[in-house]
Amino acid sequence: MAIVNKIVQYPGVDERSFRTEKKGEIITLFSTVDAIGKSTIAVNLATCLARLSGEKVCIVDADLHFGDICRLLNIHPRNTIADFAERGYSAGEAIVEYLEKWQHDIFVLAAPREYAKVELVTAAVFGSVLSELSCHFKYILIDTSLGFSDLVLSALDMSNMILFINTLDSISGVKNLQKGLDAFQGIGYSKDKVKLILNRYKAKTAIGISEVESGIGRRFAAKVSNDFAVAVAATREGRPFSIAHPDKEISRDMLVITQAILSGNLGEEKTSLTERLNRWLGNK
Repeated sequence: MAIVNKIVQYPGVDERSFRTEKKGEIITLFSTVDAIGKSTIAVNLATCLARLSGEKVCIVDADLHFGDICRLLNIHPRNTIADFAERGYSAGEAIVEYLEKWQHDIFVLAAPREYAKVELVTAAVFGSVLSELSCHFKYILIDTSLGFSDLVLSALDMSNMILFINTLDSISGVKNLQKGLDAFQGIGYSKDKVKLILNRYKAKTAIGISEVESGIGRRFAAKVSNDFAVAVAATREGRPFSIAHPDKEISRDMLVITQAILSGNLGEEKTSLTERLNRWLGNK
């Protein structure tokens, strides 16, 4: 049976209590493949960031049609980003009044409940939301939908860091990885801004990591282990696995990624001379 988490509502919140001294860091999770575990990584990264930094963290569910953040945290939101777009945006209300608080100083801006209200959330509204949230939170995580819509581009442009989530489950997924990298290059994003994250690492696939890295000319900045049983159990419980199962390798992987983000060194692994020689000889 799912565990029901206590949700604290904040009607009429005094936004001054959320103010930070400098703009928060916006981290966007992006993928070119569906059902890749992006939302699961988002909620676990949020819990790890809140725990290790001691700061408030906000998750924005920007997958407006099929958002999963509230389901993964067992939240039944009173308000959503569509409600803010419909009522609060023109009235000049504070966005924090539309957030749901979860455990461990984690707040959620939920995706719309009603399909008909999705169109209310324009790129302009979304940009305004992110600007305000960056004044209130040290870390803002954005879980995006697939593709390069105007709203997603708004999130990507305003992001300090993009976590490009991938797996090696299929040839088409690898092709979409390359297409995504080509798009980022065309937009003008630097490699330092776009970090490649490999999810379901150690899963049995016919595609080798070194083969993919050689093909795209980049290394994965971090890897998250494959543990389907733990991930599914955490989803049923409505709790991130980093909290429900902290002793598992998949949870330790999330802590490593979080520590790298906090220390500012989440980057591509350096290729040693030996590795380069081995690759060169292997291609001969």
